[in-house]
Amino acid sequence: MKGSQMNKLTAALAAISLSTGIALAGAPAQAATGSQAVADVSAYYRVDLGYKVGWKVPTNRLNITGYTVTANNGKTCIVRGATANQCTFPASTLGYTGSFNFTVTTNLLSGIGGVSDASNTVGARSIPSAPLAVSSETISDTEISVAWVPASGTGNLPLYGYEVTYWKSDQNGQPITSTKKSVVVAQAYTNLTVTPSTMYIINVASCNALGCNSANYWTHTATTPITAEIESIKFPTVLGGGSADTTCFDSIYDANSGETALGACGTVVANPATYPVVVPSATTAQDPVLATKFAQRAVLSRFMSSYSLTTWKPIGISWFANLTADSKSFTLGFTTPVTIYSKTTAICEVVGPKIVLKAVGKCSIEAQVAGDNTWLPSNIASATLTVTN
Repeated sequence: MKGSQMNKLTAALAAISLSTGIALAGAPAQAATGSQAVADVSAYYRVDLGYKVGWKVPTNRLNITGYTVTANNGKTCIVRGATANQCTFPASTLGYTGSFNFTVTTNLLSGIGGVSDASNTVGARSIPSAPLAVSSETISDTEISVAWVPASGTGNLPLYGYEVTYWKSDQNGQPITSTKKSVVVAQAYTNLTVTPSTMYIINVASCNALGCNSANYWTHTATTPITAEIESIKFPTVLGGGSADTTCFDSIYDANSGETALGACGTVVANPATYPVVVPSATTAQDPVLATKFAQRAVLSRFMSSYSLTTWKPIGISWFANLTADSKSFTLGFTTPVTIYSKTTAICEVVGPKIVLKAVGKCSIEAQVAGDNTWLPSNIASATLTVTN
């Protein structure tokens, strides 16, 4: 066969392969610019959203019927339509452990139009597991020591520390909210400076960038000298409560402070060699800048049908729970700046976390949530509140 004839045959085969998506034997591989593969495949995980996968659709969308997203464990997610640009795997489908990346196959009326490069790798993340055992002991009239055994689960993010929160107790064994204090420490024990002759309620939580988890582990400890008032406190039933047992405390504290190799509290073994590494600077999750960011929708809703100026002017209306957006996290709330303002400043104004009513009429509010490495800026959400006498 002459060279000119061979060139014509090769060109014909290439044209057939491009139009049908079928790789023909002998046809040359197509350059990325000539295929119908999607570009910039990006992945993001959040436990309530699942594994989100997004991409940029091809410029040439002729005969495209949809896309198949394939995880590196073989699970698939299929969307229809040439302009579809994302697909989400529920967290339960891929699981809550392991790491995943994704490729996207372009589906044609007949065959495939291309397969993308792999996305960035993502893994399931969550708040960490709560400490397994918490114990405390009075050291002096003004000092309580607390020790705990951390759980191994970090939520696939480094711990930045343990938050120890403590309150004075009322006579019903409930925390007095106004007395709340907290401290974050890197080691699995700490000493608290407290008031003499006072019953304290102490809670310890493991913390990572997504939040803290204590799973209702509480311990109650009274400072000396013990008074009749302390002895008359009636404690509520505590789910998964801590321990004030001296032997339990001494065993954990000695192991955590390095005085012994191991400690024990019931069936829980204190072995500092197995504790998670704490990184105090890891207070935020460093997500990569995605090549394809996800659109987010903001909504202002769930306001009452009307608000009495007499009732609500002195206290204001909190807007936080009424503004939702895809980027808003259950544990962290808004992780990007929120712009919220009044369009009717004679009737109402937004001051910090509150909508402040000023006069009877229609109060118009607008809000937008900013973007970040993962999300595009939201739409402008709006709501109108009726203000009556």
